[in-house]
Formats: sequence, structure tokens, C-alpha cells
Amino acid sequence: MKKLIGPLAALALMAAALAVGVWAPWHSDTRERELAWLQALSRWLAQAPGRGDAFYECKAHFDEVVGEAPSERLRPTVRIALGGCATAASDTGWLDIEWAVRSYLIDSRFDDSTTTPEPLLAAAIRDVAAGARVHCWLAEDWEPLAEEWGIVARDEFFGLAGFADPPRHAIHLPRDACEPLRRFFAGSYMPYLNEESLTLAEALATLAHEGEHLRDPYASEAEVECYSRQEVRGIVREAGRRAGYANEMALLSWDLGYPHMPADYRTRYCRDGGRLDLHPKSRVWP
Repeated sequence: MKKLIGPLAALALMAAALAVGVWAPWHSDTRERELAWLQALSRWLAQAPGRGDAFYECKAHFDEVVGEAPSERLRPTVRIALGGCATAASDTGWLDIEWAVRSYLIDSRFDDSTTTPEPLLAAAIRDVAAGARVHCWLAEDWEPLAEEWGIVARDEFFGLAGFADPPRHAIHLPRDACEPLRRFFAGSYMPYLNEESLTLAEALATLAHEGEHLRDPYASEAEVECYSRQEVRGIVREAGRRAGYANEMALLSWDLGYPHMPADYRTRYCRDGGRLDLHPKSRVWP
């Protein structure tokens, strides 16, 4: 679904968010109405409406809770959401509808934004999500999209360090996450035992996390996070780095990153020999 930032990056990003809050060029009356409407839509989707209801009952509930879209750009989301009234009859069915709404929000901004395809990053997670596309966004384009995406995903805006788009089999990352990854996969960049090394470890975990969402869109955040931390070592090794450095990246990600994740991103089953251990016969962890 999405990936939250690591503990050190959070401080810098919170400061940036405060600055954005002052500048916020996208804020307007229309923008405020859009955000309020998306919040109502998110609440409606969270209720998994229409399960066992007739279509007209589901639509009537939508009209009451959400109503008409406040802008031309958001009108297609009404059609997507009401499609659930006709087809969704289970939790996974409504999750598909929610993914489709999020995917449309990306599409609605993609063509007018500055993004770059990142084939090296896509190749780095081919064992997790074969054929995935990775796109990096400039901050000024990323912030308003992440704000909308976070509302629909019911997550804090400033904590989004990336998100997956299963309907398009794509991953979207902000510039802050992409820069260390580009340096790592395109060259010999290997920061060691410093803040940059933690930033890189968290960026690698973010990339793996979003790849896991493409591999299994229905997996919980706790499952996805656990698997992604275990995949950091293999990604580093596949990039041609020595085993010792792969171990350092994996341990940094686990020891300094994982414990600071929100409760719904962690589970007691994420441990050596636990139910989510990808290599139960090995004593190496993560």
C-alpha cells in the first residue's frame, strides 16, 4: 500500500512538511473541497459498503456520505467507487476498488508532473516483482499526490516515502528515496556506518516494500514490511556488493528501522523462525 519513512528521515521530512504548509502553492478553495471530499470517500470505502446490499442502496449511501465530486479531475473516482456497488462483495473486492481509486489519483497527475522512469531500480527488485516499473517524482509534484493518496489510504501525509500501484504494476517514489538508490545501483556508492548508510538501507527497504505490494496486493502491511526487511540483503548482493556490506544494510534496516515502524507494520511473527521467516532453515536474520 505505502511505505513510511525511517526515523532519521522523518525529522527532515517533517521540517519540509512545515515549509510546504507555509508555501503550499496547490492550496485553493477548490483544493480544500477536493481534500474534504476525498476524506469522505475514504470513510465510505473503509465501511466496505454494499456487501449484500442492492446497488441502489449502495449508491444512495454513497450520495449521502460522499456526494458529487468537487472538480472535473475527481469525477472519474465516482464511477470507480460506484463500480464497487455493482461488483464488490468481499473485503478483497473492495480493496480492489480502493486500489483502483488510488491508481486513478496517480494517473490524474502523472502526465502533468515531472517523473523519470528508473529501469535500474526496477531491475533491482525483479525477484520480488518481475516486470514492475519504477517512477521517481520531484518534490513539488509528489507532495500534493502523496497528500491525496495518504487520505484515501488513511495514513499520515508526511509519512509517505513511496507507494505501489498494483493496477499499473508500478512503484512511485519521491526524489529523496530515489537519489541514494540511483547512486547505489548505478555506481560504487557504499556509505558505511553513518547516517547515509541508514538512509540507503531504508530506501532499499522501501523499494522492496512496494515491490511486495505488487507481488501480493492483499497482504497486510505487517506481512509486507517483514518480507521487505528480509529482502534487503539479497537486493544488495544482487547489485554486486560483498556479503559483509549486504549484512550491514540488512542489520541497519532491521535494528534501526523496523522497531520505529507503527504498530500495524510490525508483528511478533516477524522473527527468526517465525511464521513470516522467508528462510526458516537458515539462522541468518533478517
